[in-house]
Amino acid sequence: MKKKYDVAVFIGRFQPFHNGHLSVVLKAKEIADTVLIIVGSVDKPRTYKNPFSFDERKEMIEKSLRYPHGIEVGKDLVIRGNVDTIYNDTAWATRIQEIVSDTTQRNNVCLIGHKKDDSSYYLDMFPQWHLEEVEAEEYGLSATEIREKYFSEEGLFSGVKVDDQKFAMKASAVFDRSRGEWIGIAKDPITDFGKKSKQGRVTCYFDEFNGSYYSDIEHTDKRDALVTVYHNGFPQSQSTFAEIRARSNKK
Repeated sequence: MKKKYDVAVFIGRFQPFHNGHLSVVLKAKEIADTVLIIVGSVDKPRTYKNPFSFDERKEMIEKSLRYPHGIEVGKDLVIRGNVDTIYNDTAWATRIQEIVSDTTQRNNVCLIGHKKDDSSYYLDMFPQWHLEEVEAEEYGLSATEIREKYFSEEGLFSGVKVDDQKFAMKASAVFDRSRGEWIGIAKDPITDFGKKSKQGRVTCYFDEFNGSYYSDIEHTDKRDALVTVYHNGFPQSQSTFAEIRARSNKK
């Protein structure tokens, strides 16, 4: 089915690229064959407002879209950088148009974005392109708030509760890179012995006799039932739905 546009242009600084930006790109892909993401402030040194380089932001975007969304750079996605022009919006807009012209010779182009405040005035600077205004699903996040947390003493997860994330993260071991070994960590409160947790690398095994899965400390003489499916931004293995359903039927 032919899509509404040949190219959808998405402009931003993406400091950093987050789920709100991702939702806009996915919507752009629904209406256009190719998404052109123009990353701003590529000439700026690292500062509190611009902590990530162009290459770092480009990598964030690529990995966020490659898997599981299957959007590949060069085929469905083009990422270009643009420098800032202080007090000269005309020169900045001209470069944006040049980037678009270098990317496609087609005229069926749209600009996609959201007018969240006065800083979004640039969306009105390209009357030759239709504006597809979308609401970014930011999940309560903004790049400014992420940077503030990133540079705070508490870090990104300060004040975050299980109810905020809808899931809990627990660890039973940490890897000491200096010694090249895993170190077990566990809780063992003297006020409640029932809350004692396992210490060491915990994994999942399949009991052939009972036909069920169970968790236990990692042993070299047992076959680990867990399989690495995603590592450093790349899928490691794939399974069909039939294979997953077959495994899930084991009690």
